Amino acid sequence: MKGKVRKGKSESYLKFILWMVVGGAFGMVAGIAFAMTGRNVEVLVENARSWMSRSASLLLVILLVIAVVFCILCYRKGETLLKKLQGTQEDEQVEKLEDVYDFWGNIGLTGSGIIMYIAIAVYAFDICGENLTAGEGIFQGLIGTVVFILVTIVCGFYQVAAVKQVRRKEPMKRGDAADFDFEKQWLASCDEGEKRVLYEAGYRAYVSVKTILLAAVVVALLGEVFMGIGLSAVVILTICNVISAVVYSYYCRKLEKGRLD
Repeated sequence: MKGKVRKGKSESYLKFILWMVVGGAFGMVAGIAFAMTGRNVEVLVENARSWMSRSASLLLVILLVIAVVFCILCYRKGETLLKKLQGTQEDEQVEKLEDVYDFWGNIGLTGSGIIMYIAIAVYAFDICGENLTAGEGIFQGLIGTVVFILVTIVCGFYQVAAVKQVRRKEPMKRGDAADFDFEKQWLASCDEGEKRVLYEAGYRAYVSVKTILLAAVVVALLGEVFMGIGLSAVVILTICNVISAVVYSYYCRKLEKGRLD
């Protein structure tokens, strides 16, 4: 028995060393690839960065329109389903309506969060715009700031309204989305099944984001060494935030449907 335990421990150390070797080999290959294609990629990134800087205000306006339409659609869909729930007594129909309501609520909260993440990234290009005259920079920065604030307000107001909508559906739920301790109050008012969903989804999201962040650090390091990318960290962190939100939403839905292994 002791021999088996020692063998298992040795295999664990060997696996760890093997993963380090694989990671080092991947980093070496990626470094060589960056060195060989660095100039072309640098030109492409520079052109993209210049376009983003000049188009940031327009992109923020587009995001604002998307945010307004998306948030109104999700909220109105929730209101329609809530009215149907209040007028339905059949258990099977109630279960179906609640599942659809949870789906739209999940989509709305996740989507509004993603819109805010993207708006932050675009706004970074707006206030750090390059190839602009002093007058253009001030004018674009002012417009971008106003539109960015509006996007944040629209998405934030929707999230507050969505939580109030859920509380009308489930009066036992506590917490206001505008409170600093909202998560704590909300979790305390969840039943054991809901807590299990939150805990397990949070753990799955953590594991996924841990791997993604490690890859992001490598990419950022290589990009800085070979191309001197300045705003790459903003873009990479935004992508990480978006992916973590999507992963968390994905596991929540699978847990709610009881299809997670």
